[in-house]
Amino acid sequence: MPTPISIFSHFHFSFSQWGGRSLGYVLYRNAVALYFMVVIIYDGLSYVHGWKWFVFLTDWFYVVLTLQSLLLGFAVTFHYERAKRAAPG
Repeated sequence: MPTPISIFSHFHFSFSQWGGRSLGYVLYRNAVALYFMVVIIYDGLSYVHGWKWFVFLTDWFYVVLTLQSLLLGFAVTFHYERAKRAAPG
């Protein structure tokens, strides 16, 4: 029986749980990015005071969260496409 320390090697932390080239993960990341973009545009346009929505600190955090999700969506899509082109067959 393996010891508990050998079960949790450094390999568990360096590989995605989604597997290798997973289209599901790409779709998930881009859906999250799209959701955040829709919410931020809707909130910015529907706020009573207009552009002042972007003044509040909690809304700045949401802008940063949206930028992060867009960056992750782009990065995952880029690496998925690059790996798909590099793989034989």
